[in-house]
Amino acid sequence: MKWPDEIRSPAELTSKQEELDDDEIDRAVDLVEAMTTDDLSGFHDEYRETLEAVIAAQAQVRPAQRSLRRRSRRGRSSI
Repeated sequence: MKWPDEIRSPAELTSKQEELDDDEIDRAVDLVEAMTTDDLSGFHDEYRETLEAVIAAQAQVRPAQRSLRRRSRRGRSSI
């Protein structure tokens, strides 16, 4: 909960309207075009590669853990 003095009107958060001339818009478009590329072959997803490696490692470990659990259960004696 918030105190009444902590609550702000959403109108305070809206951006102010700015007038842009055609030159500013053209420069913005030129900047965006200069910073984009059509050739994405130089990029690769390192996060995905790392995540897939972690999943593969866990997939190899888990069957071994299951067999260890089965062996330990067999070795227990009931009292």
